[in-house]
Amino acid sequence: MVLESAPDAIVTLDADHRILDWNSGAAELFGYTRDEVVGHDVDELISRDDTVREARSYTEKVLRGERIPPVETVRYRRDGTPVDVLLSGAPIIVDGVLLGVIGVYTDITQRKLYEAELMRSRRLESLGTLAGGIAHDFNNLLSGIFGNISIVSSLLPEDSPARGYLDAVEGSMSRAVALTHQLLTFARGSEPVVRSLDTGGLLRETVAFHLAGCSVKAEFDLPGDLWCLRGDARQLGEVISNLVINARESMPEGGKLEVAARNLVAEEAAAEGLKEGRFVRMDFRDSGTGIPAEDLDRIFEPFFSTRPQGTGLGLAVVHSVVEKHGGRTRVFSVPGEGSTFSIFLPVSDSLPNKAETAGAIEEQARPGGIRVLVMDDEDYVRNVAAGMLEALGQIADLASNGQEAVSMYARAMSSGSRYDVVILDLTVAGGMGGRDAAGKILAMDENAVLVVSSGYSTDPVMADHLSCGFSGVLSKPYTMKEMDTLLRALTGTGERDAAP
Repeated sequence: MVLESAPDAIVTLDADHRILDWNSGAAELFGYTRDEVVGHDVDELISRDDTVREARSYTEKVLRGERIPPVETVRYRRDGTPVDVLLSGAPIIVDGVLLGVIGVYTDITQRKLYEAELMRSRRLESLGTLAGGIAHDFNNLLSGIFGNISIVSSLLPEDSPARGYLDAVEGSMSRAVALTHQLLTFARGSEPVVRSLDTGGLLRETVAFHLAGCSVKAEFDLPGDLWCLRGDARQLGEVISNLVINARESMPEGGKLEVAARNLVAEEAAAEGLKEGRFVRMDFRDSGTGIPAEDLDRIFEPFFSTRPQGTGLGLAVVHSVVEKHGGRTRVFSVPGEGSTFSIFLPVSDSLPNKAETAGAIEEQARPGGIRVLVMDDEDYVRNVAAGMLEALGQIADLASNGQEAVSMYARAMSSGSRYDVVILDLTVAGGMGGRDAAGKILAMDENAVLVVSSGYSTDPVMADHLSCGFSGVLSKPYTMKEMDTLLRALTGTGERDAAP
């Protein structure tokens, strides 16, 4: 009764490796009933060419009277699929006579899966820290380049032939900005602006958009009772987009992309290793070239791509965003037969919100002669910002850290010539950053107009700047036009009096 109720597979063998007994755990794990296996050589049933020699060596060792401590290995089910097991063995000795062997097999497939995911997450976290630092510094450098280009462009006459070259440079710069944005999303993942989302609608619309006009056709299996997702529409749209693009590129001659989704109750989610709660599982199954086994552990790393045209950031962003939403990403692929990416995401308990239409900021007359305080710890960023403001006809003062900015604001307040706008760098090496400085400035002037600026465009403060006391955002690198638009919105004619 003890052996039959044990969850592990327990097998007893005679001295010729033939099965004497086979409990229900072994039947469940390997797929053979007891009557089918008794008297058969165990190695012919659950081993293959790659493991049979190892298996026989373990049995021979036990038949010599030795024990086998738990060792990780692979055995095979009846249908030929491999299963990771923890194997231990011991001799059966009665009255000093060795009669056979007892072997215990513990299924560790799920444990190995979790361990692999944990190692991947830790590796990606380390890479993310590196990528985030590089992208932040690169954004600061781009700020200087972008700003100077904007200033030069503003000084040129409309018919100058140099304008075409500057426009080409700005186009290249825009692609560089997009690259750093992807790096930052992978590295830190911007804080999701969470709301309820129509799962089926999001999948259908995004997939259809990215497959429009190509030879890859989508097939949907989306039940009408799908639960709503709890997440950021833009970020999850980017996840779906990257998966569809990845599938499309794996089928250059055309093919089929199957998109399916289903609800997972709490028990099913727990069985998948997810945290407590309800989830939606989304599967993207393509008929493409597949992914080699040796590449599967690396596909979510940044800059790793199996295709010459790939940047290696799409799947890294997928992994980062899904993890940020409290979900999980898995992939199964057979070279030559295609790949399946499975995304597990938590659900919302409320109905989906109606899509909000972002109203454009009404064009306002450019405010003239306003006073702007710019705080940034990089000299070239401060100088470029000052050059932009002067080209726009504004007055610029500069500070290198938060404490200096607070002191300058206090002096301006006491002299009766307060600043109209303060632009604060969020991260300052070795000094007070923008968030702390904002708190101190608002403490002395609750009407202060503050703008947060950072090379970390995915920082939570950037995503929720209003609750942190900021009136606007300038993500580095920014152009003179973006600065001008923001100043118009914050200090339009008639809204504030320009300082003398």
